[in-house]
Amino acid sequence: MRQFLNKFFLILYSLLILCPANPDRSFVVGFFLAVSAAMSTFFFASRRYAFSVLLLFLTAVSFCPALLFFFPVICYDLCLYRILPLFFLAAAELISFTPSSGSERILYVFFGCIAAILLEKHTSDYDRLKEQYIHTVDDQTEKNMLLSQKHEALLQKQDSEIYAATLRERNRIAREIHDNVGHMLSRAILLSGAIVTINKENSLQEPLRQLTDTLSLAMDNIRTSVHDLHDDSVNLKEVTEELTSSFTFCPVTLEYDMPLTVPRAIKYAFLSITKEALSNIIKHSNATAVSVLMREHPALWQLIIRDNGTLQSPSAIEGIGLENMRERIRKLNGTITFSHENGFSIFIAIPKNKKEDSDL
Repeated sequence: MRQFLNKFFLILYSLLILCPANPDRSFVVGFFLAVSAAMSTFFFASRRYAFSVLLLFLTAVSFCPALLFFFPVICYDLCLYRILPLFFLAAAELISFTPSSGSERILYVFFGCIAAILLEKHTSDYDRLKEQYIHTVDDQTEKNMLLSQKHEALLQKQDSEIYAATLRERNRIAREIHDNVGHMLSRAILLSGAIVTINKENSLQEPLRQLTDTLSLAMDNIRTSVHDLHDDSVNLKEVTEELTSSFTFCPVTLEYDMPLTVPRAIKYAFLSITKEALSNIIKHSNATAVSVLMREHPALWQLIIRDNGTLQSPSAIEGIGLENMRERIRKLNGTITFSHENGFSIFIAIPKNKKEDSDL
C-alpha cells in the first residue's frame, strides 16, 4: 500500500509540476504509459518483469520525449528493484534531452527523481523494520510459549516430587507404627492374656477382659490404619515403570497418562492385571513386543495391554488368571475385553464414580 501511495504521489507531482500549460497528445500518451508501467510493476512484483517494462519505457523515450516528465515514477521502480544498468540509462537520457526540454523543467524532473529515491528508501526501511518487528514479536511469542511450557512442566515435576515425598513419608510412618506401636501392643495383649490366665480373683476377671478386648481393638485399628497408609503410599506410575523395566522377556512400551492421585481400587486392579498379563506373556506367548497403556478419560479409567505374540494356548485363553481379571473388573462395574487379532490384547474400561473419588 505504501508503494502504491508513493507512486500516486509521484504521478501527481509529474502532472502538477511538470505538465506544460497546453499539454499535447504526446504528454497524454506519456501519462498513460507511465501510469500503466507503474501499476503493472506494482501488481506483478517481479524484478524480471519490472526490468522488461522499464526497458521498454526508456526505449519509448526516443519516440515520445514527453515521457521524460514521468521519470520520477520510473526512478522509483529502478530503485525498488535495484536495476542499476537501467538507472544509468535513464540518467543518460535525461542529460541528453536537457537542451531540448528546458533546464528549468529538467531540474524539476531531477528533484522528482531525488524525491522518488528518498521515498523508496524510506518505504524499504519501513518495510524492513516492520518485518523485523513481526519476527521479533513472533520470536517473543514462541519464547513465551516455551517458557510457559517449561514452567508448567516444572510445576508438574514439583507436584510429582511432593507427591512422591508424601507417599514415602506415609510408608515410613506405617513402618514405624508397625514396628514400634504394633509390637508394643502385641506384647501388652500377651501380658494381659497371661494375667487373665493366672488371675484367681473374680473381681478382676471383668476388668482384665475389658483390658484385653480394648488392646485387641486398638491392635485391629492400628493394623487397618497401617494397611491404609501402606496402600496410599503405593505410586502407580513408579510401580508400573518398575514392572515394565524389569520385564526381560521382550521390550515393553509404557504410555502413562494418569493423574497423581488414583483411587486405591483402580490402582491395585491395574497393577494386578498388568502383573498377570506380563506373567501370561512369559508362559504362553512368543511375543517380541508389548505395549501397556494407562490413561484417564473424563468419565472412565482405561488400561490396554497388547502383545504381538501368536502362540496363545487354550489354557491361557480360559485360564484362572483371565477369570480373576474379569472378577476384579466386574467388582468395579467395568468392562474387560480380550482380542486375539494381531497378537493378544486386553481392553479395560472402568467408569468413574463418587465412591472412587472419596477413596483418593
